[in-house]
Amino acid sequence: MIKHYTDIRVQGFHIDVNGHVNNARYLEFMETARWEYLQKYFDYAFFEEQGWNFVIVRINIRYKRASLLNEELEVETYIKEIGDRIVTMMQTIRLKGTKLIASRAEVSWVLYDQKSEKSVKLSPDLLKHFKLHDYQVDDASEEQIEVE
Repeated sequence: MIKHYTDIRVQGFHIDVNGHVNNARYLEFMETARWEYLQKYFDYAFFEEQGWNFVIVRINIRYKRASLLNEELEVETYIKEIGDRIVTMMQTIRLKGTKLIASRAEVSWVLYDQKSEKSVKLSPDLLKHFKLHDYQVDDASEEQIEVE
């Protein structure tokens, strides 16, 4: 499993009227981190040449802690599972340098063929363009931090 970390500094435009990061912004932070991951560990040019896009099909997100102006956050991203057509990633946003979790999400996506308007089957040959070593993570072994 390859974990990738993306740093985010909370800016004024991330804050809502309640004085903390708006819930929709966490999704944007995670999207930024996923794109960094894809561009670093995938043969992105190959997928573009094929006319394939990465399309989200499901996000299950849990908000655990409010993030505040000027806080440094860290988004951890890794692949949990690769199925026949669906790739599932785990993403966790933490207060940088701590174990305090602000948000955690399971994100599933497919490679979408623009021409056929269908998802692409993830064959072993195709997976070579993912440039990854190990696809399975035992998520139960991760330390869970509950914030009251």
